[in-house]
Amino acid sequence: MGKNGDGVGGDGMGREERFDCLTPEEFGELFTRYSVDLYTFARSIVHIREDARDVVSKTFLAAWLATLSLTPPFVRGADEQHRRHWLYKRAKWTALNILRGPTIITFDPVDADDTDASARPLRYVEPMPIDNRIVERMVMDAALASLDPLQAACLVLSGQGFSRAEIADILGLTSNQVKRILPRAMERLRQVYFGEIADRAPRRDAEEGEEQGTDTDQ
Repeated sequence: MGKNGDGVGGDGMGREERFDCLTPEEFGELFTRYSVDLYTFARSIVHIREDARDVVSKTFLAAWLATLSLTPPFVRGADEQHRRHWLYKRAKWTALNILRGPTIITFDPVDADDTDASARPLRYVEPMPIDNRIVERMVMDAALASLDPLQAACLVLSGQGFSRAEIADILGLTSNQVKRILPRAMERLRQVYFGEIADRAPRRDAEEGEEQGTDTDQ
């Protein structure tokens, strides 16, 4: 008989425990959904673009191997939030291993008049001219790179919509630790961000003056 008296198959596994493998198309959708945000998260820890790309590649390679071996959560019917947390945890450890070895970042511009900036999502709310976006990206990257990797990771995860409890779970912290880290990290980010803006403003004015002088000479 295919089943014993307990309703369990001859191989000792109940039908409800059998898993179906994700198809390559379904796995591709998973990559499309999370790869950019994972890159941003990895970049907050390792800072170097090539290393961040390496983190994403290794994370999805591990996920694909889990898919081929029918290992949850990379099976049909698994909880999507469980998959998301798995990917971020794997990316965290991969990034830390790179640090031990021999972000398209979608942040809001930090508003100096916003007294509660640490409580709002760090995302652009309206388009910016391409030149301004490039400068904004460079300034934000420099500001993030000045933070401790743990502080930067907390900020990036918060900006990607994770709750404090989820951030704590991914980074191996307590919710109270995340609660303490976020406002301090945001304040440090604001200080460095506006310092970078102040440093770049004279250089930009000088460059514009040189361009105007050149136009006048012509």
